[in-house]
Amino acid sequence: MPALTIVHKKFAFLFVIIPVFVSAEVWACTTFCLRTQDRIVFGRNFDWDIGDGLVVINKRNVEKNLLSSYPKANSKWVSRFGSISFVQYGLDAPTDGLNEAGLVVAQMWLDGARYPRPDSRTRVGSLGWIQYQLDNSANVREVIESDKKIRIDPDISAPLHYLVCDISGEAATIEFLDGKMVVHTGINLPYAALANSTYSSSLQYLKDKTSIMSPGNRTWTANSMSRFAKAVEMIEAYEPQKGDVVDYGFEVLQAVHAPGRTQWSIVYDITNFRVLFKTLRQPTKRTVRMKAFQLDCTSPIKTIDINSAKSGDISRFFTNYTTQTNKDLVYKTYKKTSFLRYTPDYFLDDIAKYPESFHCLK
Repeated sequence: MPALTIVHKKFAFLFVIIPVFVSAEVWACTTFCLRTQDRIVFGRNFDWDIGDGLVVINKRNVEKNLLSSYPKANSKWVSRFGSISFVQYGLDAPTDGLNEAGLVVAQMWLDGARYPRPDSRTRVGSLGWIQYQLDNSANVREVIESDKKIRIDPDISAPLHYLVCDISGEAATIEFLDGKMVVHTGINLPYAALANSTYSSSLQYLKDKTSIMSPGNRTWTANSMSRFAKAVEMIEAYEPQKGDVVDYGFEVLQAVHAPGRTQWSIVYDITNFRVLFKTLRQPTKRTVRMKAFQLDCTSPIKTIDINSAKSGDISRFFTNYTTQTNKDLVYKTYKKTSFLRYTPDYFLDDIAKYPESFHCLK
């Protein structure tokens, strides 16, 4: 993913080139929220050319200053919540995550996303928006209300849309179309799933193409609408006798995966504040328990390589974050990404050092 929380004008080109070089087919991600009588789980496939990344334990009570490319548009806040996030191009630019209030936020590519024009609101990148929500929003309602405070800056953002779900089972799709936030939630969200087409067009596909549900037409295709339809079919069909809901979540992800491109498959057990995941390189399921960590900022940020060979509950294997940890990740992922590999090293060094600007408010 693009490193969308970088802190200096000289990095702007790193963001805007991404839509030029990347086709939507590469970003064939799928997400869903599955709600049962007593459990809420959220599943996501992350599809991309490379699978390097970190699982990060972020802390509450941290003051962050996301310096924008315009001197008078600084973004500053203090994190209300700790969180578990998955990052690929540097800390505080997550692809998705779960916070201690029980909120999950995940992104998917959306050709045609159009962010707001400049105004008085605080500006962030489209991945920085995710970390902002994990830091500050307790539930779906607060995510929606945040649109009054912050906006995603089109100058430093890839075109994305989001599925969010909280511990109450409330879910919403968040899209930015024609410069405005478009939300589907409540009765306007009959199916809590999302792929790489707008939610409204995905619903229309279900209405017009009901034959997708027929027994002879259930194989996975690269088409976003088909993946959406398959995810909907399976979450609607879940019954307790089909097995544990987390295991079933992985079955849904397997049904909509992209062979050779689904790098990470993640199931958030929101009810129990656990995250289970497997990767293309390490297909064994691993578990991270939020309650295993001290989340106040007086303790250090913790990280682990997403492709670590550790198995089972890996919470105890996390180590203290260092700038070198971030630098190693940034250099690895930028150098492996065809359209970013020639990024000057001094740019990468600044990206790696960005979290040094954080301040713990004890």
